[in-house]
Amino acid sequence: MMFETILAVFIGYVVGRLVSQTGRTMRVPDKILRWDSNILGYRVLMPNEKVSDSITYLLCYEVNPSDKKR
Repeated sequence: MMFETILAVFIGYVVGRLVSQTGRTMRVPDKILRWDSNILGYRVLMPNEKVSDSITYLLCYEVNPSDKKR
């Protein structure tokens, strides 16, 4: 009985960590940038613009100065 309880708590802990890790890494980016050869720089992707497989995009996240975690 004791072993099953410890095993259930351990499995719950591992699943909880995996779910919380995925939630943090899969948040919606603040901006998506694509390369524009006309200006030789990145431009913000418009909300109605289609994403292409042949283009590399940059996902941008805002970082506040008060954020201490890396």
